[in-house]
Amino acid sequence: MSESIAQGRPNLAGTIEQLMTDHVDLGIITDSDAAIARCRAVGEQFEYRLKEWRTLDQFLEGQEIPRVVVAYVSNASQEGAAEAAQVVRYKCRDSFIICVVPDRLGREVAAFVKKSGAHLILLAEELHQTSKLEYACTQVVKADYLPIKTADLMPGQAIPFDIYHLLPIRQKFLKFAFEGDTLNQEKISKATEVGELYIKKMSAEKFNLYTNSNPDRSARGLARRCRSQFLALYSSYAQLVLLLTDQSEYASFKEGESLLKRCRDLGSELMITLGEFGNAWEIVNNSTIGEFGSTERAPAVAAYAALFGLQIDIAGISDIMIAALLSELGLLLLPPDISVKLRAQELDQLSPEQRRIYELYPQKSLDIVLGRKLPVDEKLRELLISTHERADETGFPRKLPARRISEGAQLVHFCRLFDQKTVIAMGKARVDREDVRREIIRQELQNPSRFSPLFMEKLKKAFP
Repeated sequence: MSESIAQGRPNLAGTIEQLMTDHVDLGIITDSDAAIARCRAVGEQFEYRLKEWRTLDQFLEGQEIPRVVVAYVSNASQEGAAEAAQVVRYKCRDSFIICVVPDRLGREVAAFVKKSGAHLILLAEELHQTSKLEYACTQVVKADYLPIKTADLMPGQAIPFDIYHLLPIRQKFLKFAFEGDTLNQEKISKATEVGELYIKKMSAEKFNLYTNSNPDRSARGLARRCRSQFLALYSSYAQLVLLLTDQSEYASFKEGESLLKRCRDLGSELMITLGEFGNAWEIVNNSTIGEFGSTERAPAVAAYAALFGLQIDIAGISDIMIAALLSELGLLLLPPDISVKLRAQELDQLSPEQRRIYELYPQKSLDIVLGRKLPVDEKLRELLISTHERADETGFPRKLPARRISEGAQLVHFCRLFDQKTVIAMGKARVDREDVRREIIRQELQNPSRFSPLFMEKLKKAFP
């Protein structure tokens, strides 16, 4: 254990108390059997520990502190929703609070509920008919802590963020070092004894600034910078997704525009670093926490698009990266029975009606972007809606011929395939990424279907 823990910091007691508290991932406060069943299904799907309370009073009497709390409000009044948020926030200061309301709230009411403690407001129909609950839960329970390496830490320099390590048996994160600590080389070396280190997702931007403060141009310095830029992009994108899909955010146009610009800027910085660092895909793969069937994989696909786009000399990489991110927004609007099959990579198990609904999601993605009036020009709109089109005209949503599918859209399609075949997952053997890339190209040459001849020529030339 690090010296910072042994020294007894002010919040150490709270940390120990949290460790002693029964571990609960997801909590639901409601008298609705349907809402309870919905949360049980999510808990079973992700192997979350679930706790249920019928009333706010029962919730207050319990000892558990869930990481995500769903408060189902039976009426859409300001008082009911705000009281639920306030009560949960009073007990669970660090939990992610979702208020579920039967009808859309007015602008001022929604703002007051958010101010009272809610992080996300869902309509009851969204809880049951979309995959927004799954996304929020994975972001908080599975992806709230992002992995870093001991090589990312610089001796003699104060860290502007907390660092954690994982207690595997209890699946709890314990602070290894505190914001403001100055780590010497001995402490950094000792860090290897506790296994992989983590930072909170909300600290990704601070981690990026910390890393960029050292102009190390060595391979180690480039790796450090590549990882920090990717994590910052991942964090900003997660914020953008929640903002754009939260119907309570009436006045979020400027915030959405600001987050989109931040994602573009971070993508441009990452693109430059990717071009300088030879083993970039290892950094991206090892820094990604996410699953198929939702938007979590989009930052990895965007990073691969930047890396491969540079290698095949394709124009407009910044727009291509943004298209890779925005094109997946519609996944959150898919019904739960479809998203569960996508996460298991069981597209072939979709019924004809499920397939029809699934193939509309790129259009839903564009609708979200347009509905929030994000600054995307016609070329980018066309790009983000076309990343699932195929040269044999069997793609979706428009079944475009090859001549109408841009190289940028085909590149995103290629990178999505690459990511699916190379992602690191428990119980799955690692694969050689160059072999995977060559195999995708070989199969396409033998049976042309996905990509145009011109795009395939670029791939063959860059990756012989």
